[in-house]
This record gives sequence, structure tokens and C-alpha cells, in this order.
Amino acid sequence: MKNLIFALFISSCFSSFGQSVTKSFWTYKGERFEYAQYIPSTGVNEILFGFYDTSNPTWKYETWAQELSWLAEHRKAMIIAPEKGSASLDSTKLVHWVKALSDSVGMKQVKFICLGAGVENMAPLLQNGCDGVIIAPYDTVISESVGNDAVVGIIDSREGDGARSLARRLDRMGAWKFYKMTIGDDPYYFDEHQQVILTLFAKIDSMSSQMANASSPIVSKVITPGAEVLRQGKPYEMELFLAQHGLYTMQVLDLSAKVVWSKKVYLGKGRRKVEIATKNLDWGVYKVVVDGPEFLTKQKLMIRG
Repeated sequence: MKNLIFALFISSCFSSFGQSVTKSFWTYKGERFEYAQYIPSTGVNEILFGFYDTSNPTWKYETWAQELSWLAEHRKAMIIAPEKGSASLDSTKLVHWVKALSDSVGMKQVKFICLGAGVENMAPLLQNGCDGVIIAPYDTVISESVGNDAVVGIIDSREGDGARSLARRLDRMGAWKFYKMTIGDDPYYFDEHQQVILTLFAKIDSMSSQMANASSPIVSKVITPGAEVLRQGKPYEMELFLAQHGLYTMQVLDLSAKVVWSKKVYLGKGRRKVEIATKNLDWGVYKVVVDGPEFLTKQKLMIRG
């Protein structure tokens, strides 16, 4: 009953404001791509591909394009919502499609937002280094490579969805990632959903701008160093900002430079917290070392009772 009311509500909205959304198609080497399009009244600065949740019958590509109109107006984005039954999209086709839509928009001005099973269509955009937001994704395998400059926001809004596993895969593929958990009654219409989405896009835009600033390259650094003195058993914590993903080695050395504790961990880009258990460390003075791709830090640590 709830889904029926939701479907009737969306249908009513589309009937009332449907003149804002147009259906169209694009062909490439005999393949036909059908889509719904929304052009904001504020002008167009970017193209925003919207992939709807194909597992939910209440969503259609036209209603998804209409729903995203608020985001289009805010970001000055042309919404392109492909239809599920269209031909498969790959990286090469995506580039040609963007050129067909606008000669003035480059691939870095192409963004995406997808809901639920729509994540299955993300590979070509991520491969081209496009930024965007993924909401309540179903667990899926992204086999394509990810552009080094891709920045992705993930909203974990459905219990048991694939948000965490997708986040881990994106870490290993080298994408920049922001993660937000907000569980509600509906995977899209959670509390303050518009503000949450806008905040994630603001973080994405900020990170993208930092990467584009050649005069101030992004480098790994220690954000919050660990405590210099700890009681035995209390965890040692350090917060880092990492510019490179990869395998990092954490070590604890005693005064004779002997390694008394060591661990290798895979860390993604961005803000990361590392933790070392101290319950098995004797009282004394140690050196904590974290070493990884283009990064090395050494911190002093005293363990006492």
C-alpha cells in the first residue's frame, strides 16, 4: 500500500510538472539509448547522469529525472536519466554521448547520482574519472578501473545494502571517497535527504578543486598525532590524510630499534584512522612508525601503568 501511494504521488508530480522533462534518444553505431532529460532554468554548467533503482517498480527513468530537478536547479546541471532497456553503456560510448549533448562540457564536468540497483551502470563513469553520489547501492562488482581523480560520495541509507562492500572496493581501486550513514524508512526519502546529498556534493566539489590546483598538490600528512603517553591497554590512535591508496606498514620499535609489534593494512585515500593495541606492550618508551606509498611518519610513545 505504501509503495502504491508513493507511485501515485510520483505520477501526480510528473503529470503536473512533466513539461519540464523531455524524452529523447541518442544513437551510436546503430545502438539506441533512450533517456529522460531535464534542463534547469538556471543554465547548464555540468551534465548529471541519473541512474534510477531498477529493482523498485515505483521508479521510472522519467520520474527519476523529474525528482532530480531540485538538484539540477541547484547545481545548474542538465539531468540525463537513461532508460533501463537502452543499449549497454561503456567508456567509449559515454565520451561520444557527452560530446553529442554539449561541446562545451568536458568529462570532469560530468557527474552522476544513482540509487539502489542503478549502481550497476557506474563503471564507465568511474573509469572516466567522473564524480558523483551513490545512494543505498546493491552489492555489485565494479570490474572496470577507476580514474585516479574520481571522487565518490556513498550514502548508506538501507539496512543490509552493499554500501560498505562497495566502499572497500572503491578504496582498493583508488577512488576518493566520502561515506555517510543515514538509515530511514525509505532509501531515498530519508530525513533531510536533499541537504545530505548537497553536503556530499559540496565535499566532492571541494576535493575535486583541490586536485585541480597544480600550485598546491595534495600530499599525505598526519592530521592528529597519537598520544605521547598512554596507560597500558589503552589503544594508540592516529588520524592521517592519505593522498595514495595502498599497503601501509605499522610498526612499534623499542629503544634498541627492535620491532616488537608490526601489522600491514590496506588503506584508501582520504582521512584514515589507524589504531594500535597496547595491552601486550611493556611499560617503556617506543617509536611508532607508519610507512606507505609516498608517506612516512615516526611518533614517540611512552607506555605506563
